[in-house]
Amino acid sequence: MDSLKRGALGTVDRLFDLLERARKITKDHWDGDERKVWLPLTLAVRSKDHDSQQELDALIERALQRPFERGNTVLPTTASRSQLELVRSIRSAEDYHVLWIHDFAGKVDGESDSIAHAVSINYIKTLAERVRQYDETGRLPAYMIFHTQFFYEGSGSRLFLTLLENPMFHKLTLGKGYEDMQREVEDAQEELRQAVAGSRRLQEEAHQRGAGWLRDVIKVHVNVTYPADLSFRTVKVLEFFPFAPDSLMLDHRKLFFYDVTEEDPRKGEACFTGTGVGSEYAGPTWDDRGILVAGPALLGLKDAARRLLRAQGYEEDDIPAGLQPKPRPANYDALVTELEESGRSARGLNVHNEVGFASKENTLAQAILYTMAPADTLFVVPDSIWASPMWAGQLVGASLRGCRFWLGPVRSSAGS
Repeated sequence: MDSLKRGALGTVDRLFDLLERARKITKDHWDGDERKVWLPLTLAVRSKDHDSQQELDALIERALQRPFERGNTVLPTTASRSQLELVRSIRSAEDYHVLWIHDFAGKVDGESDSIAHAVSINYIKTLAERVRQYDETGRLPAYMIFHTQFFYEGSGSRLFLTLLENPMFHKLTLGKGYEDMQREVEDAQEELRQAVAGSRRLQEEAHQRGAGWLRDVIKVHVNVTYPADLSFRTVKVLEFFPFAPDSLMLDHRKLFFYDVTEEDPRKGEACFTGTGVGSEYAGPTWDDRGILVAGPALLGLKDAARRLLRAQGYEEDDIPAGLQPKPRPANYDALVTELEESGRSARGLNVHNEVGFASKENTLAQAILYTMAPADTLFVVPDSIWASPMWAGQLVGASLRGCRFWLGPVRSSAGS
C-alpha cells in the first residue's frame, strides 16, 4: 500500500511539474503577462462533469455568475447588410436606440463618407417623423451613440456626429464637390425644423421648459468615450518613443440595439457586428460577419451600457431612462415560454470584454467552451482573429479531442 501511495503521489508531483512548465512557457510567450495565461479546465474537471451541453452551460454560468436566458432568436448577417439593419433599427425604435461603435466615418482619404452621410440623414428624418407623431403619441425615442475617442479623431467622426448633436441648427460644411450631399442634409434639417414648429404639444412644452429644452431633446445624444490619458506611458509600443498605450486600448465593440426592456421579452432587437459606419465596411474587401438577436439575452446590453456610462463619470441618476434597470413583471417567464413555443429556441448569455484592464467575460466564456467542449461539438467561428496564438491554440486542442470548426476567413488588410 505504501508503495502504491508513493507511486500515486509521484504521479501527481510529475503532473504538477508539467503544468507548471506549461504555465511558465505560456507566461514567457506573453512577455510575462499573467493575465494571458490560460490552462485548460479539462486538467481540473473530470470528463463526466462536462460531457453534455447542460454541464458545460452550468460551468459557464458558474464562472460568470448569471444564467443563460431562453427564448431568443439568432440570425446571421454580413458586414454590408449590418449597415442596412442599422438604418432599419433607427426607424423601428419607439423608446430608445443605442449605436455602440468605434468608427462613424467622417472623411476617408479626404473624401466625405457617403455611408455615414446617409445614416446621418436617416437619423434626422426619423427624428422628424417621430416629432410629427408626438402630438398623438407623447413619446420621443432617445437616440444615443457611444463612440470611442480614438476614431472620433482618427477618421474624422466629429464631422457628422457634431451634426447629429445639433440636427436642427448645425451648419455642415463638406466643401467643394459635395454640394449635393450638403443639400440633402440641409433639406432633412429643414424638414425637422418644420416638424418641430408644427407640433403643438412640443411647442407648448418648450414654452414651459425654455427654448434650450428643445435642443436637449431633438438630437442624437453622442457620448465620446475613453479619451486618451497621457499619464500612462510606456516604451513597450515603440522603444524609442514613450507612447500612451491607453490610446490603443479603445472600446472596439460594434453593435446596436433598441427598445430592449425587462418589462417585455418580446420587445427590442440587437445586431452584433464587425463593422463601423462608413463606406469602407460596405465593399468587397471587408468580410466581417454579424448576428441579429432578439430575446431576453439582450438584457445584458443594458447592464453593459450602464457600466460604460458609469466608467465615463455618469452618476446613477444620470443614466438615460431606457437604460435604467426595471423589475420583470410577474408573467415574464410565461411570456418567455410563449416565445420558445413560437420557435425562438436559442439560449443565450450576453458577455463583454470591457476596455483596458477591466473584466474580459467574453474571453473567459470562449476559453471554457473551446477547451472543454466534448468530441463532435461543431463550432462556428466567424471572426478572423481565430488565427491569434491564444485562439488557435485552443482550437487545435479542441480539434484533437474530436471537435469540428467552421472558421471565418483570415484577413491581412486594415480590417484584420
